[in-house]
Amino acid sequence: MKEQAVYLLTMYDCIQRIEEYTAGLQLAAFLEDQKTQDAVIRNIEVIGQAAKDFGIEDLAQDRPDVPWKQVAGMRNIIAHEYLGIDMMITWQVVDEHLPVLETAIADVAKRIGVNIPVSS
Repeated sequence: MKEQAVYLLTMYDCIQRIEEYTAGLQLAAFLEDQKTQDAVIRNIEVIGQAAKDFGIEDLAQDRPDVPWKQVAGMRNIIAHEYLGIDMMITWQVVDEHLPVLETAIADVAKRIGVNIPVSS
């Protein structure tokens, strides 16, 4: 249970970093900012690894609506197909999917007794 808490907190921290790095950015600015792209990609990779380490099936118990296999799969794409990373898809993940993922992580955390504040 303690390890699972660490994985959830790691995912949450990575989301917070991504939100900080991309605050106020629009797609065009993101596409021109290599440092932000690199920082975002690295944190998405860590989120995917932490999801795998937590256990995809365990995460899906609380939030079956979240495509946890795809969350974990992003890590594999980043780690092994780094030349083919599509920044448009990366931005879509940041813009549309991270807020849902953040709430899902908080829901799972609640089940195991870990308090994670969700951004508004």
